[in-house]
Amino acid sequence: MEGTDTVSLNASIVSPAGVTLANSFKSIKILDNDVATLTLSGPVSLSEGDSGTKPATFNLILNKATEGGFTIDYTSVDGTAKVADNDYIPVNSFLTFNGTVNESYPITVLVNGDKNIEADETFTIKLDNLSNSFEGRVTIPVLNATGTITNEDSETLTITKANGAEGITGVSYTFIFLSGYTSDQPIINNQ
Repeated sequence: MEGTDTVSLNASIVSPAGVTLANSFKSIKILDNDVATLTLSGPVSLSEGDSGTKPATFNLILNKATEGGFTIDYTSVDGTAKVADNDYIPVNSFLTFNGTVNESYPITVLVNGDKNIEADETFTIKLDNLSNSFEGRVTIPVLNATGTITNEDSETLTITKANGAEGITGVSYTFIFLSGYTSDQPIINNQ
């Protein structure tokens, strides 16, 4: 992809004598119609693990060279995965492209491990504010990509009768997870 080129022609007649040219100088503009695409990889799926962090990496790739550089903003957006629940570490930054063919940059979100038995959760990477679209010739077909944090946690539930006699209604039980696990899913007693 490049800008508009100008070709200049200056003509003259050597023979026959007495012939002249009106408008012997002409300029022609050659408009560039190439289109470059920024492609955001995704979706990304990973298990969170029981502790520490794991990277969920998306890539943004420019397929053709541009006449100059540009920037683009990106941010993470909560879905069912929540920053407030410590599911992942949010990102909000920008990438600077030089404009070279197949230029690629990663966007990495760190997913926090836990021992919480929960449903699979999602977050989104959102692109915004392309600083130079080169008169609409840089396109971004997909502005969002989803990250899925899959739950791999499971645990045996120990049930201990807290009060009441066998066969009597209104008995209460204590449910205990071993090994420090928790759950944000309902525990159903079908008694």
